[in-house]
Amino acid sequence: MIQSILSYLKSDSELSSLLQPTAQNPKIFEFEHSDLIDDPYIIYNYNPVNVEATTQNRVEFRVVSLNPSTMDAIAKAIMRLMNFKNKPGFISNGESIYHSAYVGGGRLKDPDDKTHQQILIFNVKSN
Repeated sequence: MIQSILSYLKSDSELSSLLQPTAQNPKIFEFEHSDLIDDPYIIYNYNPVNVEATTQNRVEFRVVSLNPSTMDAIAKAIMRLMNFKNKPGFISNGESIYHSAYVGGGRLKDPDDKTHQQILIFNVKSN
């Protein structure tokens, strides 16, 4: 499921232009990352919530940037892509992601490394 979501995010031209990923540096990392040379970047993690007939996961994205405007723009792009509301889902890597809703998050500034961070949490259902 997460690989399908990552492929979907990486295929978006607006998000790619904001992150400016390269083949060596995708700018999207699992669990943690703290190398500011990669600014801006996204950290993600996911946890299963329900795995019965459909798979339901809690997916968290943490947008990290030294520039609050860049952080806001990346967070807005993720919201556009992942908060489905009334739009249809997508199929990626043969998997249907048919529901994704924003369920919470927050903002913070890390006083040690001076980064601005926005957390976006989604409830995602797939087959």
